[in-house]
Amino acid sequence: MKKTGWIILFVAVLLVDLAAVYFKNETLRYITKPLLMPLLVIYFVYAVRSFPSSLKKWIILALAFSWLGDVLLMFESAKSSFFIFGLVAFLIAHIFYIVLFDQLRVKEKIKQSLFPLLPIAIYYILLMTLLQPYLGKMQKPVSVYGLVISIMLSFAVDLWRSKDRVASFLIILGAILFITSDSLLAINKFYQSFEFAGIAIMLTYGLAQLLITLGAVRYISSASNQ
Repeated sequence: MKKTGWIILFVAVLLVDLAAVYFKNETLRYITKPLLMPLLVIYFVYAVRSFPSSLKKWIILALAFSWLGDVLLMFESAKSSFFIFGLVAFLIAHIFYIVLFDQLRVKEKIKQSLFPLLPIAIYYILLMTLLQPYLGKMQKPVSVYGLVISIMLSFAVDLWRSKDRVASFLIILGAILFITSDSLLAINKFYQSFEFAGIAIMLTYGLAQLLITLGAVRYISSASNQ
């Protein structure tokens, strides 16, 4: 299968998963949701197979731990502790993304910028202020997780000064969608549930992972051709 075929397959599975969320078909979701990240890994490995790069392992690890988080969160209804396990898996995935974005920044000789820090810090404080009264024992885990994803976003936004503007745009948009998905999940779980939350969370999450992966593929392939 050509590399575009894997993207089409990923989008198709994501759409089926969204339909399963809408129709509350949990049985179908046990098939579709665990397929998403492996499809992106296959696409990524296939797309960059001819380009040597030390960056490959970081995105593969990020996607692998995201897959683990996806699977663990599927069992949250059976036992609440699976939410913590899933949270930890995604936290590790974000750390790998931070390492990836930092290495991209170093390779591009981009100095750390204070520009994205203020709006991201304000967003983090506002979100945590909104959620804090409802978190209970989850206050520390959610606060730490929120801090890590905020750092991830700030490292991604720093890439706007990258030479490959298309790759940086894909990565930045992906990171923004990722923090949007996590914010929607937190608001729906801890503050107030809302209609179509599951669809909004999964759509932004799936697109986030896809865009970050596409950005990484473009950067690795273009950097190898220079």
